[in-house]
Amino acid sequence: MDAVKKNICPVCGYCLNFVPWDGELPADEMCPCCGLQFGYDDFGGSSPEGRQLIYDTWRVKWINSGMKWQSVGISAPQSWDPILQLKTAGLR
Repeated sequence: MDAVKKNICPVCGYCLNFVPWDGELPADEMCPCCGLQFGYDDFGGSSPEGRQLIYDTWRVKWINSGMKWQSVGISAPQSWDPILQLKTAGLR
């Protein structure tokens, strides 16, 4: 996996400024776009495969709730398009 793909949120496809998981070590950071906190919200997955199920469920929930930007402290990029973001990341 290249460096850019490692920084993509597996839920919403947002390009993060951190790697969500480095092997078995979570970043303990939140995706400002979908709101998932790596190492907390996805901890119950206990494996990459288990976490993927959590990501898929979180994505459906995020989409069904209107794909709203979740961060209060970080503003959405000016031309942010969540549908294009999902498509570009191959998640929709």
